[in-house]
Amino acid sequence: MDKGEHKGKVLLPSVSTSLALAASIGIAEAVALSFGSGFLMDIMGIPADSPMRVPAEQFLTWRAFGAPPIVIALAAQGTFRGFKDTKTPLYAIGAGNLLNALLDPILIFLFGIGIGGAAIATVISEYVGNVIFNCFYSSLGTEWKSGLLIGRTLAVLLTMTLATSMAAREGPIPMAGHQICIQVWLAVSLLTDALALAGQV
Repeated sequence: MDKGEHKGKVLLPSVSTSLALAASIGIAEAVALSFGSGFLMDIMGIPADSPMRVPAEQFLTWRAFGAPPIVIALAAQGTFRGFKDTKTPLYAIGAGNLLNALLDPILIFLFGIGIGGAAIATVISEYVGNVIFNCFYSSLGTEWKSGLLIGRTLAVLLTMTLATSMAAREGPIPMAGHQICIQVWLAVSLLTDALALAGQV
């Protein structure tokens, strides 16, 4: 492509560049979440003497290891959607979620790891989902663009974080109720979101 062909066009980052950026952001998040779990608990309004404090920090510390694959997966989902492929994200995320559901009772109850087991199961499932995504990257060609949903993603995360913080300040019982409600909401919204994405494509 000569200079004339570049004019008026936005050059898209290569697959390797975009993946490296996503991985770098994920690693930075993992370090921040792992070493700053106590500070984050303070910001969320969970005092040191709260019965939620120890399990919350334990879950967050383990969960931090899943930051790199989840950021890469978010970029990958946008990429495949942009190429009008909604099946690959379905297979990758679906397989990861199925594995998560299978590992949860094994790690939580059979091995007795408790809330840490739930976090470990989630992290493992996220890495498995990324392996599946990587198997299909070659079908996308040499260039792709992702990250256009960052505004929407940030808005959702900020809203959920604020709501969780407010519930945590009310105590363990309101927080437990909030988590049940938010999981039901996530299940319903993700089902409808999947249909909406396929329809938009």
